[in-house]
Amino acid sequence: MGADINRACEVHLCDRMRLALPDITFLPFTGFGLNEEPIEPPYVVILMGTAEKTLVQESTFLIPGTAQIISHIDETESEDHAQMVRDVYKVLGALSSTRESDFIFHGIDITNLSNSDYEGKGDSAHADVIHFTVGVSG
Repeated sequence: MGADINRACEVHLCDRMRLALPDITFLPFTGFGLNEEPIEPPYVVILMGTAEKTLVQESTFLIPGTAQIISHIDETESEDHAQMVRDVYKVLGALSSTRESDFIFHGIDITNLSNSDYEGKGDSAHADVIHFTVGVSG
C-alpha cells in the first residue's frame, strides 16, 4: 500500500501545483523518466518518502516529501530562479485539504528549505529542495 499511496500523493501534488503554476513543469518522482525524452531544466520533481500509517482503523498516513526545484547551475543566481522557488514554496504551503473518490489530502507542513548541486556527464544542475510532511488517506 505504501508505494500506491506515495504515487497517488506525488500525482495529486503535481496536478494541484500545475493548476496554480501552469508555466512550471511538475513531475512525480515515481515513474519519472520512464520511456520519456530527457527534460531540460527548469522543472520541479515531487518525491515522497516512506509512508507511516498513523491510525489503525483507517488508512491514514504521514508522508515526508520534497519538492526539488531543478535548474541549470548557472541560473541559480537569477531572479527568475529565485522567483520560481518563492512561487513553489508559497503555493505548496497554501494547499488546502481536498477529497477525491479514494484519496483524501489532509494538509501539508513545510519543514525547511535546502539546496544541492549535481555534476554529471558534461552537465551541471542545482536543486533548491523544499522539505515537507503531508497527511493523506487512501
